[in-house]
Amino acid sequence: MKRTIFLLALLAIYIFCASTQDTTPAKKPPAATTPTKVAKHLSDVHRIFLADFTRSEHSELFRSLLAEKLTSKGFTVVKTAETADAMLIGNLSIDEVQGRNQVKASVMLFAGPANELWEGKLSLRQSGSVEQILDVAAEGLAERFSVAWKRDAKKRGVKVVDVATAVNH
Repeated sequence: MKRTIFLLALLAIYIFCASTQDTTPAKKPPAATTPTKVAKHLSDVHRIFLADFTRSEHSELFRSLLAEKLTSKGFTVVKTAETADAMLIGNLSIDEVQGRNQVKASVMLFAGPANELWEGKLSLRQSGSVEQILDVAAEGLAERFSVAWKRDAKKRGVKVVDVATAVNH
């Protein structure tokens, strides 16, 4: 009987903790921290400011990996919101589920306090170190952003230069 009550109490604590891990980013960034240049379309974005990610002790590592992946896709990651075309905000959570790391990331790209240009969500569960799965998650989000950017550019008739091809030649 005592064991059943103990297990039920643990289950209640687990459910409460799981429900408080929100992976959705803040609704809108404050106006004082948004870019001063206003990108009207996703394909207007070339310089990105990565705001702090919340909810995880690994947020800084994820931000640096995401910056590296976005740079490899041809975007410039800048140090201040004022020099950016848009700002990327988001949440990150990492849990261990059945011996495997599970990462959930949710990001939003804003070009002003009420101008959301793009949203990306990713959920991965795999074996390996936290660093390895964060690298895969950063690559996945950067790729999704790049694809969405190219789709918008094509729709608007903006010429797209493939950075990977230009770098390799």
